[in-house]
Amino acid sequence: MFSWLESRALCAFSHLCFLLSISALSLIQVEAGATIPPRPGQYDSQSGLLRSGYPPPVFNDEFGNVVRPLRQISGDGRAVALLVDFPDRPANRLARPDSFYNDLLFSQGTHPTGSLRDFYLEQSYGAYNVTGEAHGWLRTFEEYYTTFDDGNFGASGGARGVGIAVILLADPIVDFSTFDSDGPDGIPNSGDDDGYVDACIVIHSQLSGYDTLDPSDFWPVISTIDPDLETDDSAAGGGFIRIGWFSIQPEVALAYPPVDTLDSFLGVIAHEYGHLIGLPDLYDKSHVTWGIGYWGLMGYGSGGWQRTGPYQLSAWSKVRIGWVTPTIVTENLLDVTIPPVETQPVIYKVWRDGVPGDEYFLLENRQPLLHDEMLPGHGLLIWHVDESAIGSSTSDGMSPEFDFWIGLEQADGRNDMNTWFNRPDRNDYYPELGDGGDPFPGDSINTRFDDYSIPSSRDNSGLPTDVSIVDITSVASDIRLSIIIDSSMVAVYFTGFRGITVDNGIELIWAVYTDESIDGFKLYRCEESSSREISIPEYGLIPPERRRYVDEKVRPGETYSYVLSAVRPDGSELRSLPVEITTEALSLALHQNYPNPFNPSTTISFSLPREARIRLSIFNIEGKLLRTLIDEKFPAGFRQIEWDGKDEHGDPVSSGIYLYRLETEKRVLTKKMVLIR
Repeated sequence: MFSWLESRALCAFSHLCFLLSISALSLIQVEAGATIPPRPGQYDSQSGLLRSGYPPPVFNDEFGNVVRPLRQISGDGRAVALLVDFPDRPANRLARPDSFYNDLLFSQGTHPTGSLRDFYLEQSYGAYNVTGEAHGWLRTFEEYYTTFDDGNFGASGGARGVGIAVILLADPIVDFSTFDSDGPDGIPNSGDDDGYVDACIVIHSQLSGYDTLDPSDFWPVISTIDPDLETDDSAAGGGFIRIGWFSIQPEVALAYPPVDTLDSFLGVIAHEYGHLIGLPDLYDKSHVTWGIGYWGLMGYGSGGWQRTGPYQLSAWSKVRIGWVTPTIVTENLLDVTIPPVETQPVIYKVWRDGVPGDEYFLLENRQPLLHDEMLPGHGLLIWHVDESAIGSSTSDGMSPEFDFWIGLEQADGRNDMNTWFNRPDRNDYYPELGDGGDPFPGDSINTRFDDYSIPSSRDNSGLPTDVSIVDITSVASDIRLSIIIDSSMVAVYFTGFRGITVDNGIELIWAVYTDESIDGFKLYRCEESSSREISIPEYGLIPPERRRYVDEKVRPGETYSYVLSAVRPDGSELRSLPVEITTEALSLALHQNYPNPFNPSTTISFSLPREARIRLSIFNIEGKLLRTLIDEKFPAGFRQIEWDGKDEHGDPVSSGIYLYRLETEKRVLTKKMVLIR
């Protein structure tokens, strides 16, 4: 470290070196790294109007596609924040001193919006703790608009120049060795570290091009420095501490309506910090799709649906960086409960026969909790990942329509996020980037995902995976479902098998897609009070064209389990998974006759909650008894009886209005019916 006078002298010398480096870029080259995506709609600071967010800056082939290797992702991560402004572009130093950024970036549990540290503690489930210091403001000797403004959002050398300038300015007054703490002992510069600053965050004065779309303003980005920039601080392992990467972002960020908000700033800096620890962008720079949209920080989630602050990392990002170890499904899982991923590190990895390769599904339960509190929808997100497609077709690996390397299976089947055309750029809300129809069951109440559903679980070649995720339901903040990966359990269950209670029993309904011929169906029933399985109907197979069956031999208030079986020509069977239905406990009821009006006969039905002696009688409109149909003790349950339109003597009655009355010891129920001869 140096005295103040020595520091200023070194600053002047450093800037002489910097000017020489600008005039001879071959000495120090900076390759631009990953960037934040353009806003779908942009606020024009000059006109005061919202304008299109496309096109973004003119990035070269490398800009935005270089990903930093994965860094330390547990323990304390050390970050230095360098604040820089310019003679002709000053910062608001009184409103935002370095203490302001120390609080916003590195405080824990005290900042109203949450800090960068709070955010990553949440994402890592407490495993990764971002600590550090902010230094500045440091002012360059060079003016911004004559030295650094490259007319292309900093993408043509301006941003790299500012990054180098502020590092050189800070070197005499900042001990960079205290920010190298990625070794196993967690002690900075103890000899087991890699000799590099863990994270260098450059914050420049005023707005960025991300908000203004002014090509004179920098776009938030991370960059490599090649060769590494060597500081004056000794490394315990030998040599000097180096800086190989830095991020650059503005002192403020706008929300909508266009106001300076801390949430917006945190969203920008959290996205760029994600790059500093090794996470790639998950939005589509080729403008074919919306990538992962709002559903993750590394897509458009840095601004969130309300354009105010960051949303959670997506399942893929959490798995990649190691904060979640996914549960690989190797056998059928029935009635699984998935808790919210915001609070518990639970993600399922699913593929054909339980053997995921480059292509697979990730399942996570997203709920409006913590940084996801403003989600427009909630439920199960099913991510379709194909890592073999990374970098194969577009500048970042995203490719048209279905051949994406990571995409969301949108439950409503609209596929909005995979359709870039007709972009609603001038609106404040963009369902194409994520809405309540994306999760399961979501707004569309979609409870299944299989080879024949929309969307389907087929692979990116259109071939069946035999993966079925069914019975998807929300239970408070949890998601309950069953996951089927056994390819021998074919479409009988996968395409829908359910039961509903009806007046005369339980109606079983199914939909079937099958690639082989079947002779028909069998149904098996098991009562809750018995382990014995009974085949219904007793007379044999249900014809293959039938898709429903009513089981009338059930009792009120009982739970029944049913299995549907498709019978092959050789007699073998393909059985579904069981479904359970509980019949309603009956109350005394006299139902409307059917048909009504009728000729010559009609059916009268009634329900008894318990065994009772009853009388069912027919009267004319004047109240004269014509016939007693029942006068005896009946067991509990649903019953029906036919009246043939004749009186007690067997003579047909004439057209007119008639009454039918059900009597028990305590109650009398009466209804009308009409006979038309």
